[in-house]
Amino acid sequence: MSLAKIPRVRSFVKRTLKLPLFENVGQPIDDKRIVGVRSFEDAFALMEHRTWQTVCTRVGNYTRAQQIVAFGEDWYQRDYNDDIIRIGIEIKPIYKVIDSFWRKNRLPINPCESNWFRPKMVVRWFFLQLAIENAFESAVTQPFGANYLEPVLFAGHLPCGWKGRLPSEGIKRSDVGFSITKKLASKTIQEAYGDGRIVAY
Repeated sequence: MSLAKIPRVRSFVKRTLKLPLFENVGQPIDDKRIVGVRSFEDAFALMEHRTWQTVCTRVGNYTRAQQIVAFGEDWYQRDYNDDIIRIGIEIKPIYKVIDSFWRKNRLPINPCESNWFRPKMVVRWFFLQLAIENAFESAVTQPFGANYLEPVLFAGHLPCGWKGRLPSEGIKRSDVGFSITKKLASKTIQEAYGDGRIVAY
């Protein structure tokens, strides 16, 4: 049974399309919570850096862990993928804005667009993560997107990296299966990501 709140996703899409997405890319960032870079080259290099890949992977792990604890492993095994596909279909209008931004700035299209750590796919993932948080708001109580991505994206900038040391996930060799999921899901934002800051262009 689907547990994704699709009307919330549609509302998110409608609200997002009214915002100045990417309109301030390259402009100074007046927010001490955010570290700025000076070029697309710098931004893309950070997107493909191991640190940012680790953050993105961790965000996915924590988000899924919160969902599994809230909804159960049976739902995850049976319905999770279908729910994510439905969410992806709903946010296609945002993907079109990303495509337009890429064409306008003549940004490179990677030969392997299915690689999630290529810049354009990373930008798509930003919005997918936000949509997932909206669709499963009752489960995702420690939302990375709302706390770190949304302030940058909705101000017209482009998140591209992470500055700061990531805390250990605290997983022991003796932890297995659902005990790992519960341990991840119980972490706060600060425990999961420390005092790091988003890097943006």
